[in-house]
Amino acid sequence: MSRQSRFAYAHLTPSHVKLSLGLSQELQRQIDNGRVKLGIKALIKAKSKLGGIFKYSYWLYNNCNILVVSPPNGALLGHRCVTKR
Repeated sequence: MSRQSRFAYAHLTPSHVKLSLGLSQELQRQIDNGRVKLGIKALIKAKSKLGGIFKYSYWLYNNCNILVVSPPNGALLGHRCVTKR
């Protein structure tokens, strides 16, 4: 069974996201402390082939919490992801 994965770059532009005053202040506090928590939800379509004849696909629901160093570096400090089918 071969396993295939692909990396995709995601460019996040927080300047285009409207935040409430409370969330904006919380984000600024996290940036000032040097660590930023981000919550990411994703819907991924997975495809598989068995023997070249049988093909199927299914959806994966991902919910990830990541901890990064504040901008501009943004190095990953930790993560926790849950995937459900």
